[in-house]
Amino acid sequence: MTKRLLLGFSFLLGLTFVNACNSKKETPSTPVVPASHDEVETLRTEIRNLRQQVFQLKGKVSRYESISLDPTEKGYSRINTSSGFFLIAVRDTKPYLDGYRLSLAVGNPSTVRYDGFKLAVSWQAPIPKQKDEESSEQYSKRLDEWSQGGHEKEFTFTETLRPSSWNRISIVISPATAEDLKQLTIDSMETDRVILAEER
Repeated sequence: MTKRLLLGFSFLLGLTFVNACNSKKETPSTPVVPASHDEVETLRTEIRNLRQQVFQLKGKVSRYESISLDPTEKGYSRINTSSGFFLIAVRDTKPYLDGYRLSLAVGNPSTVRYDGFKLAVSWQAPIPKQKDEESSEQYSKRLDEWSQGGHEKEFTFTETLRPSSWNRISIVISPATAEDLKQLTIDSMETDRVILAEER
């Protein structure tokens, strides 16, 4: 056993020595042409624009799998679940502690009753815009900070979603500012228990 270990150790030392010798050999290098200032700025602008598009398209990859809500607008949005689809609308928004209390209406268009459900909610300030006096590097850094600054929370409800009805619920998002409400998203909805009439 000891001889095998020594042989293995010697083999590893030999490999290390060969690799070290090979790394010292001169290899032909390709001449590097430095990019001009304008080329670098153009690339940075393209990268920044692509990143903004990624952020904006994030919630549109799967239609109806997640929805964005704007408390300042009337109307509703559709969200899909594994057992059906629902309609969600913001009815009222009030400041509450260091955030907001939102009154939501969850529409159940089907004839099925659901007992209990969950909402995964996220909120964040809108994508920051580049300031006139701000360099591309400064803006890129601020964009990175923004992308890591969102909040998310899962809400569990025991309420029944009555069939063919709007069902009122409320959630508290905290901490949150008025700006955060502009980027309010319901990332997913899950239903716990489906109640159907028994066959007679």
